[in-house]
Amino acid sequence: MIHYLKVKIILSDFNDEPNNESIEKVLNAKNFDCSSPILDKNELLNLSYNLFLKNEGSYLYGSDWNMLDQIIVSSELSDGKGLDYKCGSFEIVKPEFMLIKTGDKIGAPLSTYKGSKYIGGYSDHFPVAAKFYFMKGT
Repeated sequence: MIHYLKVKIILSDFNDEPNNESIEKVLNAKNFDCSSPILDKNELLNLSYNLFLKNEGSYLYGSDWNMLDQIIVSSELSDGKGLDYKCGSFEIVKPEFMLIKTGDKIGAPLSTYKGSKYIGGYSDHFPVAAKFYFMKGT
């Protein structure tokens, strides 16, 4: 028997932060706290929100970290049935080879370009990741 999962996983550089109107009001993506019950089965949950609240981010603008890269999922991914999000596993991936090592942007992502000059880096954003697991027998 084939079972189909009707879940949403939205992973993007939104060019907005989790508390911006486009994310909170238009998309209606809520902060997801693993310790709080999901009241609405049709909610979208923003997995990046908690790190955003700790002033962490995937993109450095000036001296401020911005959480532009986000993972937003449907609430079915936290119901303990089938495919589920592993609570607290959302992370900003910062491999050593992507880090700026000198200057005023130490710890920021090493970009491919600086203006129109190729500098051989990777991206001006860090990637984001989350872990999911599949419940056997569902």
